[in-house]
Amino acid sequence: MGERDFIHDKIRHLDIGQHRVYCPSCHPKRKKHNKMQKELAVNVDGEQIKYFCHHCGIKGGVDTKSVYKKEKTTTITHEKVREIMKESKDINIDRYNHNENTINFLKNRKIDEDIINKYSLGNVYSFQGRRRDGIGFPYYDDDNNVQSIKWRSADKDKLFSMEGNCNQFFNIKNVNDKKTLIICEGEVDALSWLTVLKGNENIGVVSVPNGAPQSVSEGNIIPDEDTKYKYVWSAREKLNNIDEIIFSGDDDNQGKALCEELAKRIGRGKCWTLDLSPYKDANECLQEEGIEFLKERLSKIKPYPVSGLYRANDVKLKVEELFRDGKPTGYQLHSVVSLQIAPKMLTTVTGLPGSGKSNFVDDCCVYLAKTYGLKVCYCSFEKPMAEHLTQLITHVSKKVFFDTPDAEKITQDELDASMDFINDHFVFQDFSGGRSTKIEEVLDVASSSVMWGAKILVIDPYNWIEPEQNANMSEGISNMLSKVQNWAVSNDAHVFFVAHPSKLQDTNIPEGMQIGGSMSWFAKSDNGITIHRNRNAHSPEEREPICKIWKVRWSWLGSCETIDLRHNPLTGCFSSRYKAPVSWDFADEFLKT
Repeated sequence: MGERDFIHDKIRHLDIGQHRVYCPSCHPKRKKHNKMQKELAVNVDGEQIKYFCHHCGIKGGVDTKSVYKKEKTTTITHEKVREIMKESKDINIDRYNHNENTINFLKNRKIDEDIINKYSLGNVYSFQGRRRDGIGFPYYDDDNNVQSIKWRSADKDKLFSMEGNCNQFFNIKNVNDKKTLIICEGEVDALSWLTVLKGNENIGVVSVPNGAPQSVSEGNIIPDEDTKYKYVWSAREKLNNIDEIIFSGDDDNQGKALCEELAKRIGRGKCWTLDLSPYKDANECLQEEGIEFLKERLSKIKPYPVSGLYRANDVKLKVEELFRDGKPTGYQLHSVVSLQIAPKMLTTVTGLPGSGKSNFVDDCCVYLAKTYGLKVCYCSFEKPMAEHLTQLITHVSKKVFFDTPDAEKITQDELDASMDFINDHFVFQDFSGGRSTKIEEVLDVASSSVMWGAKILVIDPYNWIEPEQNANMSEGISNMLSKVQNWAVSNDAHVFFVAHPSKLQDTNIPEGMQIGGSMSWFAKSDNGITIHRNRNAHSPEEREPICKIWKVRWSWLGSCETIDLRHNPLTGCFSSRYKAPVSWDFADEFLKT
């Protein structure tokens, strides 16, 4: 297909009338600053199509019959031209103005006219090859540049089209300094809430750009690969600064699925739900009941997920899923331990001072990061970050960090590879300064790490947590563990909590009942692990550590058992005393790539 035939193939889809479109001949070759203008002028009448490009000067004409009869013979199609058009972020909105039809369409939906003019555009736009009155919703970046425009037809057909690439929330640029945010499923619902909240500077309103999914996705969320929800990750910093996030999705299965997807990525701890029943969405509610009704419903938001009283059939689908798919599985804790860990759970790790419990948790976290790609948030009170990194590097590389006559030191390339791996999979809370910290502070900072993708929280050790005021020790620990459990459930995460036992005899193996302060350590832990070594033993073999699993709440994730370990004091890594070590040498494989 020649150049002119390519142009003919492009303009054959236009309706009768005058049009301005991107020129297929010169638009792909133009520099970015010249890409915003649609320079190809096209006039379509009943007999002939004439065109002229004001940029490159190409012009011509063709009778409509020959154009519409012509078959496509190349892979360079109309769709390809549309892709080229979408690549340009330079969108000129000056030419878009509301007409009487588009204004009335929104006013009939009870949207305030000032809100209409401030947050939307109007234009005669092409939907599925037919020109209709359209309403445009511009998506701005923080520099007030239009990145994309989402169009919908101003009629009952509800057709949509996107101009440009949209990877952000609608109206996200206007939520700075807001402590409360309403997230809507569509732009019209967002305009409805902006109408309700007109004059209220405390609450922000945004909409997702691409509607709701059909169902809730499964599997681990990797932010860099989570392209469908890129708009969430691009707003990560702003969302972290917001205290309350209120979901205003449609009252159907898709709307509930959207709320769940957002909650998984934002963290349930700051999410709230809004009941608009019996109406489907905010705009329907506005039309039928008015502004004051929506304000009243907004005052009655509930935490997400809503806790309350349920009947068996409320979870019937989940029960049927378990019946169909079998026992739920988690992530194997370590190559030498059969225990699996799962989200929404608490694992308590105890042991005498110097037994290696913190080292074991480090080794487990590196294993989980390598094997499953899980990300970890560390709250390690006793380890300055730089020193802690040297230990994690030895776990990743399986080589020593400092010079020693007994082992090969890590190379610079291996150090760089290990640091890159840790940087991608670990984040660290900083509570330095030798002060105790409230558990609420730890969990609040950890909630921000969920937006980064963290699925594991390590708190090491417990005795740096400030005791609860006006409560005895046992009650305070019980309340603290309840808060940790609730955080794990709300954020779909797993928590490792390191705690010292109260009795320090070398010969006894401490378990949950012997952890200082409260029996709640045993009662409220989902899993319990002790790392122990008998320093008084005569032989080196007997002084090697053991891993005793003293509690597993769910039998399908493992069982109570004792594993004989071998500890490498130079690298901190653990292996089975009687089995060949499992090979998963990260550094070698990483460097090969």
